Amino acid sequence: MIIFSTQSLANILQQMGVSVQRDGNTVTLDASGLDTPVAPYEMVKTMRASILVLGPLVARCGEARVSLPGGCAIGARPVDQHIKGLTAMG
Repeated sequence: MIIFSTQSLANILQQMGVSVQRDGNTVTLDASGLDTPVAPYEMVKTMRASILVLGPLVARCGEARVSLPGGCAIGARPVDQHIKGLTAMG
């Protein structure tokens, strides 16, 4: 069974052009067709993980557009380390 956030992330990756194959508890990703480095707000508004796709997309594609994280009301979870990593990438 795929939990909601895993399914949401799979949907985001698929809209970017990534092939997502599921076989029981195994998920196989093939990003060779990735052609749209965009994670739109409509798809990431329900999850905090949107920031996690930003670094890999910039590293692979040289650019990315990712909406600000949404999701739970646990409280502040800074993204400063992600920003520092992106700054280090140039």
